[in-house]
Amino acid sequence: MNVIDTDAYAGQLRAKSVEVRSRPLLISDLCGSEQEGHLFGARAVPGPGFLVTIDGPVGVGKTAVAALTGTRLAENGFSVAVTRQPSDSAMGNLARASTYDLHGLPLSFLMAADRYHHQDHVITPALKAGQVVVCDRYVTTALVLDQLDGAEPEFIWSIYRYMRWPELAVILTGDPAVCRRRAADRGLYSRFHDGGAVAATTEAALYARTCDLLTYYGYPIEVLDIDNHTAEQVTDSVLQLIEDRLTTARTP
Repeated sequence: MNVIDTDAYAGQLRAKSVEVRSRPLLISDLCGSEQEGHLFGARAVPGPGFLVTIDGPVGVGKTAVAALTGTRLAENGFSVAVTRQPSDSAMGNLARASTYDLHGLPLSFLMAADRYHHQDHVITPALKAGQVVVCDRYVTTALVLDQLDGAEPEFIWSIYRYMRWPELAVILTGDPAVCRRRAADRGLYSRFHDGGAVAATTEAALYARTCDLLTYYGYPIEVLDIDNHTAEQVTDSVLQLIEDRLTTARTP
């Protein structure tokens, strides 16, 4: 698959100023200055940027694919922000370090607080600047991990009712045993990484159920099975999905 070909949009960009062509490409250059936002609960969130989130089980390769996606987009002239959840703020670092000390609702609410703080201070400003934001883990991960901690999916969904919907929510899936082995080789730092093959199978099943739930709600889910593909090949598929969404956004 070819990466996003910005030359395909040359006709539109010729109408822009030389200044636009000399700086990193903003989503507003392709889609106009305003895009209609998604409705999450009672809150519509418009914005000129493009948010793509990458979720999936432990060891499936989310972080590598998010980083490669950001790099490839930047190489093709896009202004990109690659970020992650839990965030790199003090609150995010606390949440990341607290999975053995906190269980159930205390951890769920700490993670939710970090996600909202991250949205307000990282994601929203980048989107308002017209950037493509690539986020390693987002609401889908919350729905899965909080269920592993005993929360009902409807309750978790209500907590995140004011989180902005992404334009594209990629869910990576793979063989549970293989994913856990990859995670173990990388190093485990959360109790959600523990439990071996049984925990891996449970997590995979929850991701499948969560994908069904989010699809029912109209969330922009795209599932990619990594199979035996390399991170570069999976990134190719993610870039194709982004290109498809950008092309759709430009269609009158």
